[in-house]
Amino acid sequence: MMMRKSYLPQNIQSNSVSLLLAVLIVVTMLLVPSSSTIAFAQGVHPACKKDSGAAVVPSGAAGVGAWMLVLNFNHSASATSTTGCLIKTTSLNPQKVSRTLVSCQIINNGAGTQVGSGNAPFDGKFSIFCPGVASGKRELENFTIWGRASFGSNNASYSIVQHPDVSFTGNLSVDWRASFNSRYSNNNFASSNPTFNLLGQTVSFTSAILNGMGSHSLNEVALGTSTAISNFEFHYDQPITIGAAGQVWTLHELIIDPPGGCCKAG
Repeated sequence: MMMRKSYLPQNIQSNSVSLLLAVLIVVTMLLVPSSSTIAFAQGVHPACKKDSGAAVVPSGAAGVGAWMLVLNFNHSASATSTTGCLIKTTSLNPQKVSRTLVSCQIINNGAGTQVGSGNAPFDGKFSIFCPGVASGKRELENFTIWGRASFGSNNASYSIVQHPDVSFTGNLSVDWRASFNSRYSNNNFASSNPTFNLLGQTVSFTSAILNGMGSHSLNEVALGTSTAISNFEFHYDQPITIGAAGQVWTLHELIIDPPGGCCKAG
């Protein structure tokens, strides 16, 4: 079989091939996902997102190594463990993060209560125990704990986060009004909302330190005035406990953010 001869000059043929290769390279680059993980939520593991579907990352201002722990319970039901996500900044300009799944143990769960499908239904017996997620310690002036939950009883306290350096507790009065207490090392502050009734409500709440000022919020509404907080050491290698005996409530999602700055309902 005779091959059809090309009558294009050699240099035009060469330029055409080069142009075709360049087009193919550009198309391939557009089809391959970027290594940067902060722009889009597509391809991010469900454990690393908020329930809204938004992917969250540590504040870039906190630098390389900054991390946050996300618990949203969006996994198959289990009576022994829940899967969280450790999100850590690995480089800057542009910011890139790694995402690592973390197993937190469900302890003292004699009743075999199932955690999963978006809920941790604390029955007054079990707690969730997350091991230290990184090594070392750091002096901090910013910190955020954000959560969304419904509380089961009035005239009761709820242990949202317990860590040797940090604790965050919610309290409901007899008439279902909320107050919150936070401790960051030796710094303590409290806030309350005398008007909002939490009976039957699912609410979001925050304990935050921003530039050395501590505050609480309920459904993104600030509670009271901010309190001056001195810098404190946070030990990354110490465990975090959520929930305590005698407390009946349901936690839907929780973000522990040592760099501070997260989170809104969206």
